[in-house]
Amino acid sequence: MALSNRYIKLINSLSIRKYRKKHQIFIAEGSKLVLDLINADMEIESIFATQEWIDEKKEISANISQYINIVNEQEIKKISKLSSPSSVFALFKYQHYVLNGDIFDQKRTILFCDEIQDPGNLGSLIRSADWFGIDTIVCTKNSADCYNPKTIQASMGSIARVKVFYCEIDDFFGILPEEYHVLGAYMEGEDVSKFPFKKESVLIIGNEGKGISLGVEKYINHKISLPQSKSPNKSSQAESLNASVAGSIILYELSKHLK
Repeated sequence: MALSNRYIKLINSLSIRKYRKKHQIFIAEGSKLVLDLINADMEIESIFATQEWIDEKKEISANISQYINIVNEQEIKKISKLSSPSSVFALFKYQHYVLNGDIFDQKRTILFCDEIQDPGNLGSLIRSADWFGIDTIVCTKNSADCYNPKTIQASMGSIARVKVFYCEIDDFFGILPEEYHVLGAYMEGEDVSKFPFKKESVLIIGNEGKGISLGVEKYINHKISLPQSKSPNKSSQAESLNASVAGSIILYELSKHLK
């Protein structure tokens, strides 16, 4: 199938949030990422692949042949968002989740992203949450889109295993059970390596530049932080850590208490 200009225009429009939301589909590129999403049973809209990729992945491609469109490398370049286009490009359908009290049934730990703006940071946090056994993320409505191509790329397939909810701040905390710890990541707070984490926790990571908003801060009952190195052989000049790096380290510390 040769890609029509109309279809190319549709695919290119999916770089913009409002069009992704309108069509309820998102982009995934690269063989590993696409295969991860297929194996996780993400609902497929369309797959565009070279004949070489189809031949290499015969066992998988045979099972999804109804979704596959054969294209050449030049056509892939027209729709790819990567600097080095892959031999496969896919469109998957949105997953739909409803935020309600059921998310607390298993007393699960929840990651809360407060106005995270960078799609790559959000994707990295999704991937880290998946790695450390956390399957639920709640984002404020003005946070980056979990279906942004950069978020999907950074999550490396974890988007299929981690549920991401978007909601108003008060709507979430209004249904949060009282036994939950609400932990805010700050520059100054209790040392995460010594903090008595428990499973029933909400970990809040704030905006990259402004930190945690006042609307969220009022719900926090514990401020935690990552102390800088005190090694006599090292003088730290960094003012802060990247949001996804800090979040990932805290998730590691928290995960020790989830077993």
